[in-house]
Amino acid sequence: MSVGAIVYARASTEELAADALALTAQHDVATAAAIERGWRVHASALDRDIDGSVPLRERPALREALAGLATGTAGALVVARLDRVSHSVRIWTDLVERSYQQRWAMVAVEEGFELPSDSGAGAVALLAEAARVEQRWLSARTRAGIAAAEASGTRLGRPVEYSAEARQRIQELRAAGNTFQQIADQLTAEAVATPRGGRWHPGSIYKLIRSARLDEEAAAKADSEDTSPTPRVATPPEGQAELAAAFDRRFPDSYNPS
Repeated sequence: MSVGAIVYARASTEELAADALALTAQHDVATAAAIERGWRVHASALDRDIDGSVPLRERPALREALAGLATGTAGALVVARLDRVSHSVRIWTDLVERSYQQRWAMVAVEEGFELPSDSGAGAVALLAEAARVEQRWLSARTRAGIAAAEASGTRLGRPVEYSAEARQRIQELRAAGNTFQQIADQLTAEAVATPRGGRWHPGSIYKLIRSARLDEEAAAKADSEDTSPTPRVATPPEGQAELAAAFDRRFPDSYNPS
C-alpha cells in the first residue's frame, strides 16, 4: 500500500474575495505533487476564511491533519506553498522537528521543499538558523518600537473601536469554549455590528482577544501558534515503513533542529 498523503490548503476571506478558486487551485497543485510521488491522497484538509495570523490550534482542518499524521493514519503533508501553513519560519521549523520525530513526509511544492530528501536535510539547517534570526529580529524590533513610543509620550495600544456589546459577547463565547471561527460565525449570525460593518472574521477575533486580554490563555501564549502536546506516535501502517526508513537514512540520531 502506498503512503497516504494529506493535501492541505488555506485561504483568507480577502484571498477568496479576490479569487473564488484560490482553495481549489492550491488543492490541485498539492494533489498533483502527491500523485507524482506515487502517493495516494488520504484526505483533503481545507481551511476557508482563515488568515495567516490565526494560530495553528485554531485551524480545524490543519489541526485534524496534524493529528492524523501524528497517529500514523497518514504519512505525508503536501501544500502548494509554505505560507499556506505559516508565514513564520519558527513555526515551520517546529513542524520540521515534528515530522522528523513522527516520521512523516512534508512537501511544499512552489518552494521545492521536501522531507525526507538530501536537499531537504540541508534546508532544515537553514530553516533552524533563519528561525533564530527571525526571533532575534522580532524581539529587537519590538523593544525598539516600545522604547521610541514611550520616549515620545505615545500611549501604547490600539484605540478601542469595538462596542461594549461585542466585547462582552466575545468574552462569553470564548469562555464557553468556542474557537475564533465559531465566535466569528456566531457574531455574524447574531448581527453584532463590526467597527466597519460586514462579517466578523476569526483573525479579527484573535487580535481583539489578544489586545483586550479577554482571554488569559491567548494573551499568555500569543507567541506560540500550537501548544498542544505531541500525540504518541503509532506504528507506521503498511507502505509507510519505507518512509520511516528514509528518515533514518537522511537524519542521524544526533539530529536536532533546535
